Amino acid sequence: MAGLLQSLVPALARKTQAWMESQRAEYLPQTRPLTAGEHTALASYFAEVCLSSARVAKVDRIPSPPFLGAILRQLEFIGEWVHFNFSGASGITFQECILIAVPEVGVDLLFHELVHVEQYRLLGVQAFARAYVQGVVDSSFVYDKIPLEAVALEMCNRFKAGERFVVSEELPGWLKLMNYSA
Repeated sequence: MAGLLQSLVPALARKTQAWMESQRAEYLPQTRPLTAGEHTALASYFAEVCLSSARVAKVDRIPSPPFLGAILRQLEFIGEWVHFNFSGASGITFQECILIAVPEVGVDLLFHELVHVEQYRLLGVQAFARAYVQGVVDSSFVYDKIPLEAVALEMCNRFKAGERFVVSEELPGWLKLMNYSA
């Protein structure tokens, strides 16, 4: 399975990028800026450019790429059963556009999604899409092991523990370590 999926990464990354851009365009008009309270709670962790550009929208459910089901069915056809979708997720980020699908917009969830805003800012949408798709394949579709998610989860855990750090200062080192670049 790994060889087949590896060969599909470039095409899937292009499809994913197009989907990300279309989702951003669709949802951005429905967003709001961070509230004063959210901004204050996150200000010591994120650069002002990240906080001032971030936009948040509440949605009923997180969308999944329309082509994901076909890929999973193809894997099933060759005997690989993979359960992977976004419908159970609490949030997703498309550049600066954050979608939240839970009743309360918690600061922990916003922190996690803002790490992704920074990842997009540093990598650009094309490199982010490529890195995300490559990470999904390399992790065998295990969410917590997708490198861009693992970094966001680790940083969020540090935030919840009260550790002080600045995401925009640490993230370039993480991205370099993972060989991700724009």
